[in-house]
Amino acid sequence: MARGRLEHTADIAAPPERIAAFLADLVNYEALHPMLVDVRAIPGGPDGATRYLAPHRMRLLGIPIRFTCRVDLRSDTPGEIVSHTLQRPGIDMWSTVTVRPHSGGTRLHEHVDISAPRLLMNTVLRDGGSSHAAMWDNLRSYFEG
Repeated sequence: MARGRLEHTADIAAPPERIAAFLADLVNYEALHPMLVDVRAIPGGPDGATRYLAPHRMRLLGIPIRFTCRVDLRSDTPGEIVSHTLQRPGIDMWSTVTVRPHSGGTRLHEHVDISAPRLLMNTVLRDGGSSHAAMWDNLRSYFEG
């Protein structure tokens, strides 16, 4: 297994409370994340987390593929959204997004720790990095118009 990390920071001209509330429900990410389709909450999240099935679509070597991740998301701590994503084959992602007041708006910082089979890590970092960068740009557009 290989390990990797993604990090993104975004400043958004909207109140942190509104952004944190929006990000606390993974179904809302469907409007932001370029790979997500038909996200739905399901029973079974551990220790108060909400569990979701998050179908993705992407191209791998030009071939369209779909796969579904299981995501456990929690927002117990104000200003922090924590998730654990399981994706086959053997990809684990632990994400923390902090939502803090900044310059009259909000600063988001996301870090994602990844464990994946060595042969897949470059693809996970490349495609995950670009899709998450697009997601934060889309979030900015969503809140700033």
